[in-house]
Amino acid sequence: MSALPKLAAGPAAIDLLLYARDPGAANVVVAARAAMLGDAPCPLPLQVLAYRLGSRPRCAVFAKSYARNSFEAAGVDAVDWSSAVPAGGRDAAIHRLLTRHSPRAVLTGTSDIDDDDDIALWRAAARFGVPSYAVVDSPASIRARFTDRNGETCFPTEILAPTKAARDEIVALGARPGAVAVAGQIHLDRLRAEAFFRDTTAANRLRVHWGAGLGDSVILFASECGREMAAQGRPAPYDEVETLGRLLDFVERGDKIGAIETETRPTLVVVRPHPRDVAAKFDAVTANRKARVIVSAAGTPKEAIMAADLAAGMNSMLLHEAKALGRPVVSLVGIEI
Repeated sequence: MSALPKLAAGPAAIDLLLYARDPGAANVVVAARAAMLGDAPCPLPLQVLAYRLGSRPRCAVFAKSYARNSFEAAGVDAVDWSSAVPAGGRDAAIHRLLTRHSPRAVLTGTSDIDDDDDIALWRAAARFGVPSYAVVDSPASIRARFTDRNGETCFPTEILAPTKAARDEIVALGARPGAVAVAGQIHLDRLRAEAFFRDTTAANRLRVHWGAGLGDSVILFASECGREMAAQGRPAPYDEVETLGRLLDFVERGDKIGAIETETRPTLVVVRPHPRDVAAKFDAVTANRKARVIVSAAGTPKEAIMAADLAAGMNSMLLHEAKALGRPVVSLVGIEI
């Protein structure tokens, strides 16, 4: 058996290379980085990695596509993945990236059925004998997170699952049981810790930007990219456009939504699109409505949550973030948040 190639520690050498493609993945990568730097709660599996890397490890963060805004909102400098790994010749580019930075470990979020660059990164790291860690942000769509573009299942060296049920599902897919640990919802834990130092200035500005009056109730509708993923082959158990339509029907009838009395108080519905939503997705369902409704991606998710009086939707991470921040939340499809 030939020995694994070794990475030489050059001037650009780092301790940890981090990568994410999706907003949820970026959130848990941010939380993991903060935990290992001593700036956020650190679950036991990450404590072990932090011990191996030493205090204040040298990190390089790479963001692809939708993750860039999430890293920016968290104040984390990230290199555009496409500048280092162009679409053509991906595997060779990842090889060059690892050779240049010689990381002692790789940590990523996980993606969906339409992207597998994280899996390619795990495989390249394994060829150099570099351990890879994946932090799973949600227990949904577990199989898609560990399936490459050819339908093959692949796992990193270690996996940090958000729940025991997610861990069991990952193990059932074929992951080694000892390589999958339950780390909890580390992003939400970080939000709860930050909530003690809450500043509502940005949230107040966002309400003005939305056009909300002083006496208005604002319902923030958190979209999901269910239709887009269904087109890729992963259908969702509910439809986000139809769900928004029902919400607007409730408002127009004057129904009570959570603690919001829409019959007695002016109500504004703010639709926050998912980064993967196609343009004009909600035009048909919002046109010619009596209910006041706008579509806006302004502000960070945290600012939007704090600016709203109620976060409503299906089962998106934004709803779980709102709950972690102590804000009123309701699932319009009956899911317990």
